[in-house]
Amino acid sequence: DSSHINGWTNQAAALRTARELLYDARPNSAKYVIMVTDGYPTVEIGAESSVARQLRDIGTRMIMIGVTNDTNERNLRDLSGYTGAWFYSKDFANLNDEVYGVIAAAEECPIGPNPCDARDVVIALQVTRTILQKGPDAFRYLQDFAVNITKSMYRRYPDIRFGLVVFSGVSTSVLNLADYRRISDIENAIMSVQPRGDTTNIGEAIATVRRMIERQANRAPQMILISYEQSSIINDFNQAQSARGVGIKIVGVGISQNNKEYWDFLQGITATPNNTIVVNRPEDLQLVTLRVVNRACQGGAKPEPPASCTGPTDLVFALDASGSITERSKDEWPNAKALLHSTIQ
Repeated sequence: DSSHINGWTNQAAALRTARELLYDARPNSAKYVIMVTDGYPTVEIGAESSVARQLRDIGTRMIMIGVTNDTNERNLRDLSGYTGAWFYSKDFANLNDEVYGVIAAAEECPIGPNPCDARDVVIALQVTRTILQKGPDAFRYLQDFAVNITKSMYRRYPDIRFGLVVFSGVSTSVLNLADYRRISDIENAIMSVQPRGDTTNIGEAIATVRRMIERQANRAPQMILISYEQSSIINDFNQAQSARGVGIKIVGVGISQNNKEYWDFLQGITATPNNTIVVNRPEDLQLVTLRVVNRACQGGAKPEPPASCTGPTDLVFALDASGSITERSKDEWPNAKALLHSTIQ
């Protein structure tokens, strides 16, 4: 029975209200916020990002829906946490077409009933400067992807430990497994690195990860390799075989326009197609976050399907009620509310 509210668009205020509502949510429930907006913030610009992060940090699945060309894609991606849980409709008349996508996005249960078999995980992140050729935001996409992977795995198994190795032509241990204390340690480490170097040596990165794990890990060790070009020095497969030989599971994530060639290369590193994932562009990484987490968390050969939330669920809808909706046509507001009804049903 909501009615539209004339005025500006304040996403931060809407998300704060959602956060307050979810503070009263049941402790064991899956928590969601679904926001529908036809624009971008015009009040408290920038504050919406930090509030959304606070919601995600308490285990909330953020699902963003933008309508019309006035929406800002980067805004939607940022609020969703770059998890792929954002959608776009060219107008309100076609908004109901997004219902199934929204429901599918909700398939990843925020509190993750599936356990995570991984215990000691080292992220190997390529930082060669060639990433800058893929776009001004390309490196940030890599960082956000790596952060979201670690957060998702942490939610499934809070006792997990993370390490970070970054590499170009040389490799550096940025965060040792032994130094990890809390989830913010790996997030801060990932966000602190910058592109460097003009060559790539994946073999050395694997060797660096192996040394860290052999010295510091004793619990289901594994490596998540995130890369976007093959090595200048070909010792990758030998190092990968050595790492696998001492029990290190490798999950490989690649970015390449030549999908087949790079997929074959990464499969040579991981030794299994199930642990090999390649996307075309850095911004597409968000679409495979859940796949990577499932394959990293589960020790079996077959990847498990996304978890469904079968327990209690607490869901908050944040619906943009600014006057710009009714200014478009008298049918826009009913169409927006119809999406919410369809999602619930």
